[in-house]
Amino acid sequence: MEKLDDTWHPRDLPILITAARRLEAHGRPAVSDEIARELSFDAMTVARALDSMNGAYLTGKASRAAGHGTIVFICRGLTERGRRAVGLWPDEDAAADSLVQLLEQASEQVDDEDDQSALRRAGKLLRGVPSAVIADVTAALIRQQSGL
Repeated sequence: MEKLDDTWHPRDLPILITAARRLEAHGRPAVSDEIARELSFDAMTVARALDSMNGAYLTGKASRAAGHGTIVFICRGLTERGRRAVGLWPDEDAAADSLVQLLEQASEQVDDEDDQSALRRAGKLLRGVPSAVIADVTAALIRQQSGL
């Protein structure tokens, strides 16, 4: 059985990273033509790649450029999966470790002994929970708070 060439590493991931960087830096949609210029890629290739990632990794819309036969893709945001792929979303182990550390720090900052004890117990309990479970709970909280 014949396999197709990998397009994720040489094409799609650099395009996704550039789109994410532009979205984060400028706070406005990332346009395929601008991404193509920055990466020295063909504009149509970038538009098609962005369109193929639409829904799974990013949100946006493809449209025909006025007066041209070319397609322009306007990337409006990243999905959770897209944010994970480019490193804007914490990985499971880092999120779990951060949560335990935050609970420990919080226990040192409260004056009430019952609160201190509860925070310390929570931190100890979380050390025994698989990081994937903590990551899922954390991701759900982040999604809820950010509206994703």
